[in-house]
Amino acid sequence: AHPELPVASTDPTATARNYYERASAPEQLSYEEAEERAQILADAKALKERAVMYAHPELPVASTDPTATARNYYERASAPEQLSYEEAEERAQILADAKALKERAVMYAHP
Repeated sequence: AHPELPVASTDPTATARNYYERASAPEQLSYEEAEERAQILADAKALKERAVMYAHPELPVASTDPTATARNYYERASAPEQLSYEEAEERAQILADAKALKERAVMYAHP
């Protein structure tokens, strides 16, 4: 008996349903298609993580490497003191005034 031969039956109530080739059956993927789909989903997940990292730099960085270290060059004890915006503007104005006074002093001393 060959399985590819159709089954002959005389009973009108004997019916069967093919769950794999019916119209409403979910589409079956081949092994290569499933591998490619898994790779695409992994790439999309990695891209999403990178996008979140780029859009939100304030989020902490997670690392499992105990040798991974970083140094904060802006808040360390030996870092030069940072001026606020107002202090920087005031400093620039003072330097501009000093430059103008020097020019006036040179003009006065050498008429």
